[in-house]
Amino acid sequence: MSRLRDFGYNLSDEKIAYFPASPRDSCKLLVVDRRSKKAIADTKFTLISKYLEPGSLLILNDSKVVKARLYLNKQTGGKIELLIVSAVDEFIAKCLVDKKRLGRHRELLSNKFKCEITGINNDGTVCASFDRPVNQIMSEFGVIQLPPYIKRNETRNDEIWYQNIYAEKKGSIAAPTSGLHFSERVFRSLSKKPIKIAKITLHISMDTFKPIREDDLKRHVLTGESYEISQDTVNEIMKAKADGRKVVACGTSAVRCIEHWARTKQNMGSADIYINPPFQFLIVDQMITNFHQPYSFPLLMVSAFAGRDLILSSYEYALSNSYRFLSYGDAMLIL
Repeated sequence: MSRLRDFGYNLSDEKIAYFPASPRDSCKLLVVDRRSKKAIADTKFTLISKYLEPGSLLILNDSKVVKARLYLNKQTGGKIELLIVSAVDEFIAKCLVDKKRLGRHRELLSNKFKCEITGINNDGTVCASFDRPVNQIMSEFGVIQLPPYIKRNETRNDEIWYQNIYAEKKGSIAAPTSGLHFSERVFRSLSKKPIKIAKITLHISMDTFKPIREDDLKRHVLTGESYEISQDTVNEIMKAKADGRKVVACGTSAVRCIEHWARTKQNMGSADIYINPPFQFLIVDQMITNFHQPYSFPLLMVSAFAGRDLILSSYEYALSNSYRFLSYGDAMLIL
């Protein structure tokens, strides 16, 4: 039985990327082969098409990051941050807040709008009522929520850097970061191969970065994240599988969406599939991913796909060869 303690490694702050590569497709790419159980290439992301088979189907998550982080003040004047997880209706949202810092205060203020905390939900979020539409507040006053391990203040550039160039549908509170490396130059090289591209939508929410508290992996509970997969994409996937062509998922969010659909055959809903070792993948043949945090849900998922030993040995290689880790870091292609 797999235990959380088995999925750790030593990640120092100096290995974490605080800024993305420039240009975004110039990051490093480690190519790992599951059959030979080793890394077979230490290269650049611009060359990724070299390692994908002609006719492969690449699945991208086109969810767009919303400006969900709000800076407010308590009535006493103390500052507090609110992260909007999802809108309940036009004026009410589920949010994350530091409850100890919030204390007994229920009315939060800014110069432009007001917010009242009206209750605490079972999933640990709070219910917040605003005096203006939630979407309007996010658009005008919100900022992109960078992961907490990027220990710096947000900049205006992050609104560009922390967004995939093909992002279309607003809804994620964190970026599907495996797609951050793609550029028009990379897409041109893929089209020449040719590699076919299809899109899904899965809005990144609490499940993706929710800490795993239990050593027994079976006790971790997911709440589900909103997804949609068009019938055109379903048809492309089924045709690729029937033709024996590879299905390549870009990112753990795309993997979850596809594998959830494979088990439910529902084109939209809430994906609560929990992928950890051991796991039988029904659709995904290859995966593009980043280097994930120790003991994290995404690390469990890539370990289920490639095997714990191969993933951790590949991470050790990356740490020893100047790879940059986490959201703004370098990439891995698992064949």
